[in-house]
Amino acid sequence: MDAITLLDYLRTRGFSFQVDGDRINVSPSSRLTETDRPLIRQHKAELLAILRQAEPEPEPKRPPFKLEPTEEEWKRIRHFGAATIRTTEGKLIYAGRVRFEGEDVEEGSN
Repeated sequence: MDAITLLDYLRTRGFSFQVDGDRINVSPSSRLTETDRPLIRQHKAELLAILRQAEPEPEPKRPPFKLEPTEEEWKRIRHFGAATIRTTEGKLIYAGRVRFEGEDVEEGSN
């Protein structure tokens, strides 16, 4: 069995892999059999090369929600006196009325 076949075989059995320096972390390690471990050791160099090549670039860090509304959102906020805040994935985390300091907003006006 070559390294690619071994990797595919283990993935179909539900294992995932992470490279940590010169180590391969296999999860869940408790499910590895006594046959799996020597095969991983035997093909370690090739597995490291394959896994490193397949590692995606890390995504840039983003705040959990938008901090600054778009111009269109500001227009709606000023017109309706309400705001919504969503996470970057679109999950609603706040919806409610907004009052701006120094502005008088009459109840019931939109």
